[in-house]
Amino acid sequence: MSTTTAGDTAARVRRLLDGEDAPRRAVAVAVGLDETKLSKSLAGRRRFSAAELVALAERYGVSVNWLLHGRDDARTVSAVPSPSTHAPGGATDQRVREVAWWLVAERGHHRVTHAVVAAVTGADPADVARVLPDGDLLAEALRRSVRLAFDRQVAELHDVADPAERLRRLVELQLPVDDLRRAEWSVWMQGWPGSALEGALRGQAAR
Repeated sequence: MSTTTAGDTAARVRRLLDGEDAPRRAVAVAVGLDETKLSKSLAGRRRFSAAELVALAERYGVSVNWLLHGRDDARTVSAVPSPSTHAPGGATDQRVREVAWWLVAERGHHRVTHAVVAAVTGADPADVARVLPDGDLLAEALRRSVRLAFDRQVAELHDVADPAERLRRLVELQLPVDDLRRAEWSVWMQGWPGSALEGALRGQAAR
């Protein structure tokens, strides 16, 4: 299994921040930190929490595995999803993907179109079509659910050495105990019936 240090992770986060237009304060707020904690983490004096790693991965379209180990395919505590589940892009692209996912989870994929996503986000419909080229937004939502689940597992479990404790926490991580995980369950449950008939959805459900 790959090893990591707070300094290694901090260096990779600094690389992401170097290409960021938003001020550090805005980034800190976006990942649930205050500026002081962010500064300590970037200096390698404090480890990023699991929730912060997941938030950073989400913001920048990278994997938690990359943040921790420098490689998307590094051997870690969980199976590694396809790199295609992590889609880089600017803040607008990430916002479109996130909103589309929530809409599918809350309204059902049959009620969500590019036009609906454009209306909710205020993005240009052409940009929505570029970011979400798949006409079936359920497949896009499933890709994001795969990424969220694996990123959360790697972030939470990478330093848990005891197999029994790791299994217990893995089960806890899948329970629909908050809005995010309830939304994930909604997407999974919408995807499972279709995966029995549609090849594209079958591939996503098998990840």
